[in-house]
Amino acid sequence: MAFIKSKIRKHDKQSDGVLIIDDEIFPCYVYISLPVGYEIVHKDIVFYDIASKKVKKKASLTKNEHFHNLIKQSYNNKVLFDYVLADNWFGAKDNLEYIHNLQKYFIIGIKSNRTIALVLNEKIKRQFQQVWSLNLQDGQFIKG
Repeated sequence: MAFIKSKIRKHDKQSDGVLIIDDEIFPCYVYISLPVGYEIVHKDIVFYDIASKKVKKKASLTKNEHFHNLIKQSYNNKVLFDYVLADNWFGAKDNLEYIHNLQKYFIIGIKSNRTIALVLNEKIKRQFQQVWSLNLQDGQFIKG
């Protein structure tokens, strides 16, 4: 880990980094890519599923809790990043607010079946609509 830390600290004067979080391991060849953390999912809870009539296992930490832990670890270790990038699996309100509260930005897809309010007045009135109903084109975005 000392090797990675020295490579990351080499870029300490740059604050335009991105923190990429994914739930699978894959090689990334875009710009400088250095691993700064990982979490292994441990399925440590055993339970009986009545519907399937089988004993199953699940993790005591959710994928979203792992997501928060990785961001928090990077933030606390003073890894310089302005943006968090992740796939649309992580595009939930709680995750986006968590990043925003750290005064960071994010580029994360939103699943088309998620509901949103485009303006505060709609949010207050709980007038939400599904993302798919916006009829956005590929690459089109709405800035809030």
